[in-house]
Amino acid sequence: MAPNPYATPPPGYAYRPWRPPVPPPVLAPKITDPAPRFFVRIDLGFGTRGFSENDTLLAESGFGGLKLWSTLDGAYMIHPRVGAGLWMGLNRRLAEPDESARLHEVAYFIAGQAPIHLWGDSLLSLQVAPRLGFATGMLELGGDGGGHFDSGVMWGLGASAMSFDYHLSATASFMRAQAGPPGLLGGDHDFGGLYFAIGGLIGG
Repeated sequence: MAPNPYATPPPGYAYRPWRPPVPPPVLAPKITDPAPRFFVRIDLGFGTRGFSENDTLLAESGFGGLKLWSTLDGAYMIHPRVGAGLWMGLNRRLAEPDESARLHEVAYFIAGQAPIHLWGDSLLSLQVAPRLGFATGMLELGGDGGGHFDSGVMWGLGASAMSFDYHLSATASFMRAQAGPPGLLGGDHDFGGLYFAIGGLIGG
């Protein structure tokens, strides 16, 4: 005899109606703020000597050491990827080998820059900035720092990681600033160099 499909269910049986499977919840996309349209930044860092033959001769004579850099710059992004702005900086180096005269180097810079936004948002943004401008500097052996200033064209490139949310910046820059023969020291001197800096910034 065939079983009755409508028979009374056994004791303890609980009827559970069929329900379609519940799809997983759809997560809302993370919303991030875009990188600001303008910024102002101040940096402090250290760097190498310049790249001219005169710099090499001085280093071989014992006048090495790092340069102290301080910079101030800002820009407005005229396009989401490209901006225009102003960069200013100064560096200083003192070197005094044993039983030798003291080397004193100081230089000032002003340049236009064109920041290029590569990636990121307000939390972390990466950019590079070509720079072209004017430099004037003094290089002196001995004396009291009242030497003659020589001027020339400066050019370079900076690469930065910037967090507008935390108002922090880290920068690596390469710069050439060739000037005429400084006094009696011989050939052209490069007041630029390679430097690394950290600083604070604001943007909006």
